[in-house]
Amino acid sequence: MAGIIIVSLVLGIVHLYNSSRREHFGFSNGTIIQLQTSHVPTAEEVEEGGRKYRQQVEHDLDMMTY
Repeated sequence: MAGIIIVSLVLGIVHLYNSSRREHFGFSNGTIIQLQTSHVPTAEEVEEGGRKYRQQVEHDLDMMTY
């Protein structure tokens, strides 16, 4: 029983030591992506995207049937 208490105490001390050495700030990898996706496209941007998509589809079809 005393062995379990000693092991628990040692593990607790090791955990406290390791958690105090870490920096206490974080970085979310999705932050930059979330900021980029918060843009609402204008009507012109939507039309331009549709035009570019149609051109790409037509080009791809031409390349497949050439």
